Amino acid sequence: MAICKNIPVSGYMVKGEDGKFHLDPERSVFADIPAEDIARFLIEKLGVTPQGGNAVDL
Repeated sequence: MAICKNIPVSGYMVKGEDGKFHLDPERSVFADIPAEDIARFLIEKLGVTPQGGNAVDL
């Protein structure tokens, strides 16, 4: 099983000197999550869209 390393599960954004927002690694929470769990979550929340652009139900 593939594991995705250091996935931010709770992110804290700060404004940098360049005016852009960046993830602050010291105040964020990270976890190692199985890729299958991430894929399942995204499919459940967003659905599956094949190349034709039509969503399908699983």
